Amino acid sequence: MTDQDKRMLIRGMSIASGFLMNAGCTHRNIISTYQKALAEAWNIDEGDAVHRQEFMELAEEIGDTLAAKFPEGLPGRASKTPKGN
Repeated sequence: MTDQDKRMLIRGMSIASGFLMNAGCTHRNIISTYQKALAEAWNIDEGDAVHRQEFMELAEEIGDTLAAKFPEGLPGRASKTPKGN
């Protein structure tokens, strides 16, 4: 596995964790803990500005793709709009 593959895996875990957080899932801590362990084991620091920007671009691209595929929201995800609005 290349360093880029490792970074993409860790970034993907961040995105999955974000989806769980937005859905109100209380189990996202498991993903975060595993992600931190992998980053530490692989000596990968995603905290610098360049890697943070790359991550934000990837997250935006994934968000745009999902929004185009599911304009009404992700299936199975509770709506944030109160009923009756």
